[in-house]
Amino acid sequence: MTESPTPQKQPVPPKQPDSKVLSLLKKLLRRVENFLFFFVIVLIALYFVLQLPSVQNWLVHKTTNYLSSELGTRVELKRVDIEFFDNVILEGLYIEDLNGDTLLIAQKFSAGLTGNFFSVLWNRLEFSEVSLTHARVHLRKMADQRRGTLNELLYRIGDLFGAVQSKTKKKQ
Repeated sequence: MTESPTPQKQPVPPKQPDSKVLSLLKKLLRRVENFLFFFVIVLIALYFVLQLPSVQNWLVHKTTNYLSSELGTRVELKRVDIEFFDNVILEGLYIEDLNGDTLLIAQKFSAGLTGNFFSVLWNRLEFSEVSLTHARVHLRKMADQRRGTLNELLYRIGDLFGAVQSKTKKKQ
């Protein structure tokens, strides 16, 4: 009898247990990459949306109404220009003091921010420069007042944004 040749077995490649881990890492890296890409696209879109005049007018309207109601005084603003999150220009700024008299009127108020975009999220603003163009500031301190008109308004703004705690709030 003729013997039939026995088929030779092909060598089996060794199993790589790391292939599953490597595959999961690749998938995770892809998801992180997609998330970062989406985040950057959202930031760029937000910048361009903030440059639209209709969005800026809406922002001006909401901000001035909020400040006027919370501070108990009149605040007006004609236009806001936000330049890539590090420079803010307010045009046509008008603020009354708490007695209803004009405190500040400026054609242009410019503020340069030294922090980054995330410092705003942490309620921390630092300015590299603040400038007023064609402005008039009327400062007064009555004899019966503890603070002048500007200081009183600044304390209210600080209370509003949580920067300064007034003595009346500490006692309560």
